[in-house]
Amino acid sequence: MSTQLIINSLFNETRVAVLEKSKLIELFIERKSSSSMVGNIYKGKVEKIVPGVQAAFVGMGDGKSGFLSAEDVYEESLSELFLEEEETKKSSRKNHQPIQKVLRQGQEVVVQVTKEPTGNKGPKLTSHVGIPGKYLVLLPGSDSVNLSRKITDRKSRKRFSEIMRNKPEDMGFIVRTACVEADEKDIKSEMKALVRKWRRIKKKYEESKNPGVIYEEADTCIRVIRDLMGNGLKKIVVDSSKAHGRITKYFSDKINKDGFKVDMYDKEEPIFDRYGIESQIEKMYRKKVWMKSGGYLIIDEAEGLTVIDVNSGKLVGEEFQKKTIMKTNEEAAVEAARQIRLRNLVGIIVIDFIDMQSVRSRKKVESLFTNEMKKDKARTTIQEISSFSVIQLTRRRVRESILSDLTEPCDTCEGSGRIKSIYTTCYEILRDIDQWTRQSAEGPLVVQANKKVIAKLREIEGKSMRRIQRERGVKIKFKSVEDPLEKYTISREGASD
Repeated sequence: MSTQLIINSLFNETRVAVLEKSKLIELFIERKSSSSMVGNIYKGKVEKIVPGVQAAFVGMGDGKSGFLSAEDVYEESLSELFLEEEETKKSSRKNHQPIQKVLRQGQEVVVQVTKEPTGNKGPKLTSHVGIPGKYLVLLPGSDSVNLSRKITDRKSRKRFSEIMRNKPEDMGFIVRTACVEADEKDIKSEMKALVRKWRRIKKKYEESKNPGVIYEEADTCIRVIRDLMGNGLKKIVVDSSKAHGRITKYFSDKINKDGFKVDMYDKEEPIFDRYGIESQIEKMYRKKVWMKSGGYLIIDEAEGLTVIDVNSGKLVGEEFQKKTIMKTNEEAAVEAARQIRLRNLVGIIVIDFIDMQSVRSRKKVESLFTNEMKKDKARTTIQEISSFSVIQLTRRRVRESILSDLTEPCDTCEGSGRIKSIYTTCYEILRDIDQWTRQSAEGPLVVQANKKVIAKLREIEGKSMRRIQRERGVKIKFKSVEDPLEKYTISREGASD
């Protein structure tokens, strides 16, 4: 299926939307005030070992600590990094040794973040480092070559096995799906580049005296594009010249090959409005999701558990009851899979379909849902549909759900509901200011908003607002009102209502 990527980068916020047939499938948001840690590599120091849970807490610098479990410690990769070069490398892994025999308090280690921090919990770490490229993932300390499961063609698998025979010793690789469309020259070139990158990281580790970051993963734009390569991605549209420059430079070998395009958006209408994305984002705040058939889903998201309830809604009538139930459940299977990816629902997810008496009907719905979830890159385990027409699945948490980025607990209802976060409101105001100041009308702009929002806006984007006023010759005035955080108005001073 052809996939489009629409990128909106304004001020210090970048939003990346993944579209399939004009439908929003996934949304990624990155703000400089809270950038992602996943993929970053740190020089760490073991602060505490907890034998009871077979884990260690690792200091990462700047007062941050991460969680390293025994299953994420590979003694062989650790020894290669920390033994002197003239010493003999150990030839076998001892994966089942207790963590207290592999690590010691005060020991320096190389770790990589695999999961973002959540709540009061620090990030999850691994010592099995991986450095991703467009076509390959380098696994220092490993000696294996693994092919993506999506590469099923025997001829292709044989070709890649031949190419990877000349890889450096003591370096493992994962061959990504994007290799299918790549030339041998490009693959070998990236292999060398990744090895050079690892040597720079290792050198920085050796030269660093204190814990801290020694490698930062690429920004959200590059990461998402890189991960979608080879999965039907053909067109990228971006509204920022800086982001456009970074993307075209990084993917220069792919531009205009096999229909792959990166277009610069230059229309007056905001890019997310043009592609109908903004309205789809607004619907994500709602629990009720309407389907074309007239049925709907109710999505209740709690910490660690999400329940999706399927309802027939406007589809009623005893005469066609069986057909109605089946039609609603089939549509719900597709829409539930889409909502899981779009909202980035994680942990335990329970889908309660309308009750089906026939085993054949239940299996058909289960098969449809399972096939839709194959499009999901997150690791998911789906259980067999029950006799009560319920499917339970677990989806791995790498980052928080999208609503955690877009909303925050409501003080009024003590967390039982959610409102837009102060950051989301700030950037909505900024996008509106950007549009207002492009108009030729005269007079200062007046922004009325909650005083907390105004203070945060000045804190995170004061420089950007001063630049807009200077470059566009428009004065922006702020007026504090006792409205909810997400409510604001923008008008011209002196304009009649």
